[in-house]
Amino acid sequence: MAGIGVATLIDDTAGDGSLVYIGYCPTQGDSTDTSLAKFAIKKVVVDTTTTTTAWASTDFDQVWDDRSTLTYE
Repeated sequence: MAGIGVATLIDDTAGDGSLVYIGYCPTQGDSTDTSLAKFAIKKVVVDTTTTTTAWASTDFDQVWDDRSTLTYE
């Protein structure tokens, strides 16, 4: 997206880096409103030998506030 910035939100849910949600949203408009469906969100799970990354969506159509209840593929 030429000319559009992207803000990044990070939630280290476990506090130790083993479960992290990363959200991306365009900085145009109200980029601080986490209740709007405008985020692309991925979940990163790290265990002792494996790191798994899955997306709820790569489109900017998810709600950051719902990150822990979304379906990740």
